[in-house]
Amino acid sequence: MAASDNIKAALQAAGADVKALNAAVAALHGIPAGGASGQVLAKTSATNYAVGWTTLLAGAASIQVVASLPGTPDANTIYITTT
Repeated sequence: MAASDNIKAALQAAGADVKALNAAVAALHGIPAGGASGQVLAKTSATNYAVGWTTLLAGAASIQVVASLPGTPDANTIYITTT
């Protein structure tokens, strides 16, 4: 019997609801609890399985499509080059 099957059987025997079962399976696969709407899982270090919730483009004020990068890029802008 797989580890996830053991967890499922134990939770069902204890009368756990589907939410608790989902949390147990997520934990088994290394997915941390939490996170907010719009966040994604991302690596937090080079260590295997090190992940956490993060907001993409946090602090980015704008996205610009440019032919080449400016001499002094703005730290709050994401540049997409066409060349």
